Amino acid sequence: MKNINEKGFGIIEVLVASTISIVVLLGIASYLNYAMKVSAEGTKKVEALYHAKSLIEQSRAFRDEDWDVLWALTKDANYHFDQSATTPEKWVAVLGQGTFGEYTMQVVFSKVERDLNDDIVLTGGSGDDNTIKVTSTVTYSTRDGTGQVELFEYLTNH
Repeated sequence: MKNINEKGFGIIEVLVASTISIVVLLGIASYLNYAMKVSAEGTKKVEALYHAKSLIEQSRAFRDEDWDVLWALTKDANYHFDQSATTPEKWVAVLGQGTFGEYTMQVVFSKVERDLNDDIVLTGGSGDDNTIKVTSTVTYSTRDGTGQVELFEYLTNH
């Protein structure tokens, strides 16, 4: 026999179940939103790394074109690369930072010193006119402020 009080779900049970469902769905939506933001920042960092590597490759191409022009650039100054208006187009180093979309890019050329064992040292060595340090830096905005990727490489006059 069925008890009169057992007629199915009451309004209280429906409200409790609905509230629990809404809380769970909001939690899932919040997590997915966070995951998408983190993924977008990861994508930005990968793109910044690509741009930083590109600056190193452009420096290498610049070196291959004419070492003396590369060596004559002001050391420890910010540069960016641009295509010349000449035909055929060539890379030219332009003073200051460059931008590409939301990325700010710069490359710095620094003198290199070597010790008596011909190892590269930060200070206390003698200048090496056949090696130059190239540091590429790319900055970009993140949800927490600014992100940055920095790479360096030594190029030699060959």
